[in-house]
This record gives sequence, structure tokens and C-alpha cells, in this order.
Amino acid sequence: MSDLYASEAEQLLFRDDRFAKVYSLLKAQKQGDRNSYGAWVVNRLRPNYERLAHSMNWQVASVLGEIDKELSEKVGDETPDVQEVRRLSQSLPEGEDGCSEYWANGLDYLSAVDEICLGMEQLSPLPYAKLFQICSDQVDRDILHELLGKTSGPHSPSETREINSIVMNHARMEKEFSDHETYLKSLGV
Repeated sequence: MSDLYASEAEQLLFRDDRFAKVYSLLKAQKQGDRNSYGAWVVNRLRPNYERLAHSMNWQVASVLGEIDKELSEKVGDETPDVQEVRRLSQSLPEGEDGCSEYWANGLDYLSAVDEICLGMEQLSPLPYAKLFQICSDQVDRDILHELLGKTSGPHSPSETREINSIVMNHARMEKEFSDHETYLKSLGV
């Protein structure tokens, strides 16, 4: 693992105890189970990209279906064709910041596909842990949007700490962690 990844791993692990727990569960998994987890996350995020695509009138259903087929049919001990998944993902449009209210959450799908490809190439739990980070960041954004509306600051340091505490202890954030933990434990660890 390079120094860059070691630094990212430390940042990921010390952000919140939940990240450390997910990373620990992933380290104990076989690679095939990590791939299953990655496919599960990607499938959970796909509707966000579909909303973005629909709002922008992009015709992407067949490409999304090919990605699903490659990831879902070849999980477990059989490794999907990483180059094909990456090629398909890169063929999908991204749009530009602000092009749709669904833009940020839609791009999470593409980021998740990139991370699962990295995980399959590197045989490392870190990219799979980043999948949890992508999902929790999305929940974080949604909660912040509800709390703050379209305003985003500036906030004093004490306000920022209070907002972060509310978000991290929000029932939806707890459920997101619980869903990931439950899925990972169902794989046999």
C-alpha cells in the first residue's frame, strides 16, 4: 500500500468509529465477499444515477444494465472484467456541477463503480471501505440539505461541530451504518 493510500486509510478510519468497524469487517472478508459487497453498494446507488440521467434526458439504461450484469453475475469467487466495467462506466455522461438537483448523488454511483474496480485490481479492503464513505457522504448531504436548506454557511466552529454532531447521530446515518454492517456480517464474518 502506498503512502497516499495509508494516509487515506488513516483519514477514513479516524473519521468515525463506524468507518473503522466497516473497514475491520472488510479486512476479514474474502475478496469474493468484498466484490459481493461492492455490487450491493453499486446497486443501491444506481437509482440516484438513474434520476440524474432522467432529469438530463440521457439514454443510459443499456449501459447501466451491462454494468449490473458484469458486477452482479460475476461476484463471489469469479472476478468481473474490471476493464470492461471501467470502460462502460466511463462511457456514461457526468454532467456539470449544478446541472441537476440529482447531480451530486448521481455521481456517487460512478464513484462507487470506480472504487469497486480499484478494489478488484488492488485486492485491498480500502476501496470497499470507501464505498461506505460514499454512501454515508450521500446521507450526510441529504440531512444537511434538510437542516440547512440551500444555504451552506459560513458557520462558526461551534455551529459546525453542532451540525456535524446532529448529522452523525441522525437516525438515517445510524441506519446507513446498520445496513452496511448487517450486509457484511451476512457474508459470514
